[in-house]
Amino acid sequence: MPSVTVIIPCYNQAHFLQDCLESVRRQSFDDWEVIIVDDASKIGDVNSVAQKFRDPRIKIVRHSNNKGLGAARNTGFRLANSDLVLPLDSDDLLHEDFLKLTVEALNADPQADCVFTDFQLFGQMQDIWHFKNLTPADMSRQQWITGAGALMRKEIWADCGGYCEDEIFRFGNEDWDFWIAVAEKSIRAIHIPRPLYYYRRFDGSMSITSLRHHDHLTRLAIYRRHPAFFDSNNAKRSFLATGYLNSSIAKSSCGRNLQSLSLAGRGLFLVPVSGALWRQLFSGLIPQRVSALLRAVLGKIRRLRQWPKYLFAAGRKSFWDKKANDIHLRYGSLVHDHECISRMLASLKAARVLDVGCGSGRLFPVYTSLALKEVVAQDISGEALKLAKARCDKLNIVLLPTPVEELRFPDLHFDIAICNRVLQHIPPVAIASAVKAICRLSRYVYVNELSSSDDQLPGNVMFLHDYVGLFERFGFVLKDEGFIESEQKNQQHWRLFQSTSSTQLS
Repeated sequence: MPSVTVIIPCYNQAHFLQDCLESVRRQSFDDWEVIIVDDASKIGDVNSVAQKFRDPRIKIVRHSNNKGLGAARNTGFRLANSDLVLPLDSDDLLHEDFLKLTVEALNADPQADCVFTDFQLFGQMQDIWHFKNLTPADMSRQQWITGAGALMRKEIWADCGGYCEDEIFRFGNEDWDFWIAVAEKSIRAIHIPRPLYYYRRFDGSMSITSLRHHDHLTRLAIYRRHPAFFDSNNAKRSFLATGYLNSSIAKSSCGRNLQSLSLAGRGLFLVPVSGALWRQLFSGLIPQRVSALLRAVLGKIRRLRQWPKYLFAAGRKSFWDKKANDIHLRYGSLVHDHECISRMLASLKAARVLDVGCGSGRLFPVYTSLALKEVVAQDISGEALKLAKARCDKLNIVLLPTPVEELRFPDLHFDIAICNRVLQHIPPVAIASAVKAICRLSRYVYVNELSSSDDQLPGNVMFLHDYVGLFERFGFVLKDEGFIESEQKNQQHWRLFQSTSSTQLS
């Protein structure tokens, strides 16, 4: 018997299934079985995708007619040969250590019912969704345990009667209904605060389309199935009113103003003091073009209010202190540029390195592998340096919170400065002084930044600069350049600049 059963419902998503199965096969924990439930797909050949792997651990069963996600999961649970079961959606992926870490967590706490992690979004969004371990009563206000991506003991599925297969839950929220059924009997969950489940976001996602339009109906169905649970937690009115608000917003977004007004009014009947519902009601009374213009203007004002804080060093420090943990979780384990940087440092015979904006120390393994004489890692974020410290306790790396303009080292003290996705966050009023300081300190400068030659300004980058012009201004010439493919499959353009005052390393 395997230790874990991974259940993958699949309906018309055979084109995603191969990547999903690959992520399971790459697990560092290999005592698993996969049960693919083909929910009568009409597009793609689910069976042929599964057969490509020729892995006896991967099994497939097909419904004769489409029954919905809840029914497909129930089929998988009934066929599961293990006591631990993981629902995995066919368009999602797992981090290679997902099963190892979640199984270890449940084995360490026999009283726990399930374990879940944070989500790393991919596709049209790249955010991280952080979750919290809350109480059973909180389940009446928010679904705080994930649907797919929660490893659970099979017995809790059996105790609550499995997933509801009512037609209304084809629009979504079947996961929330399931966890409420579990919470009614009490629940003990474990949360691992790492983004180990990769959740795909695209325009056709159920969470983006049909669920929003029908949220008020699915919530009403949930309440009717669990009235005592909601009444005991005094949550009925707010729970249903939020559904009316969500559906009202969805209707207004596609021009169905009358339906939007009706839904907002029904929500206000339940919670008359809801500011969000009143705003939604009034927005429905304003012509759509005028409403869109007002939202755009207000959004511009909000963004402009943030810029003055970011233009000053203190504001940037505060900004990155707040973002440090998210950035570490999202990018802290990436290694796509390690080989390139390692090869370059070795070819230059570099002994002293300055890591500008080192963050949580993602490049420290490169420096360790080369046994460098001196490494100084600088970052204005104290929170980032706290994370970096855990990576260099046993290494000869100096961590400095000093701005790069204030570093007190002799001229050309460092053989090379590494500027990796840091200069693009420095505003035009400060970029010249930062580059001047870097050029004073180093003989070579490695730059992997988006520049003014890129077509457009991405959402996660504040400023684009002309790095070739900037470094030429301070006596540096372009020595070498190339491209690296990142884990997100985008091309990163790196450049190596060399000081014209000293072309040899000491």
